[in-house]
Amino acid sequence: AAADFNTNTNSGNNNKDETVSNVLLSMLDGEVHRLKTVERSQQDGMERKDRDNKRMAVMLSMSHDQLEHYTARNTKLHEEVTSKSEELRKADTTIEELKKEVHSLTEDKRAIRTLQAENETSAQNSLVKQTTEVN
Repeated sequence: AAADFNTNTNSGNNNKDETVSNVLLSMLDGEVHRLKTVERSQQDGMERKDRDNKRMAVMLSMSHDQLEHYTARNTKLHEEVTSKSEELRKADTTIEELKKEVHSLTEDKRAIRTLQAENETSAQNSLVKQTTEVN
């Protein structure tokens, strides 16, 4: 009977051990599943970040290319504006010189008219004098 008791006790202990083992295995399976889920989630997050980083790199590259393009364009436009400004300064100088020349020609024209008027007056006086002498 003692042997049967020990067998039953051992058998009961084996059942308890097996139950504990099954519970522990189930807990370990749950923990492994949880860790795999966490790992998958972290991998998904890293892949998403990697895609975002690649997209940002492309955008930055495009922005850099656009910046270079607009910088070159701005430089070219600045050179054109500088060149046109120089042309305008030269044209302004020429206009000022032409205005002075027109003013001078206008003065010369007045002087010529004055001389013509004086000559006509002198000629008329001379003609009157000659006519008076002839009469």
